[in-house]
Amino acid sequence: MVIEIYIDGSSKGNPGPGGAGIVIVDASTQEVLRAQGIPLGSVTNNQAEFLALKHALTGLTRQGLVGDQIKVLTDSQLVVGIFSQNWKARANLELVMEIRQLVKEFPQLTFAYVRGHNGNPGNEMADSLAQEAAESQKGIKRQ
Repeated sequence: MVIEIYIDGSSKGNPGPGGAGIVIVDASTQEVLRAQGIPLGSVTNNQAEFLALKHALTGLTRQGLVGDQIKVLTDSQLVVGIFSQNWKARANLELVMEIRQLVKEFPQLTFAYVRGHNGNPGNEMADSLAQEAAESQKGIKRQ
């Protein structure tokens, strides 16, 4: 099976309440297999984008889909650059290292950049899930 994963991260305040949006699609039928918004606590925009990828990959591992052909689609050029074009990470190094280890477990993983807010249904859904997850934490008192 060829799987497309749309990911997006959102932070209200940068840093502030953040959310990750993940949409997993069967590429042959365009059927949405899973759509999920994950509240992330207080994060930056970049951390939210990275955490969306981390949650997507760990979810695939749990579902036993490591060997499938997987295409990650994101509107984050930073995610595409760091995890597929050998860009050097300048921040969030621990998180980046953790995700690089996860990426190694997927032999057929590719990344593609999609322009955000451009009518791509998978990207739009991931964006709104991330926004909702971030909004759900507004007003939560931070320690």
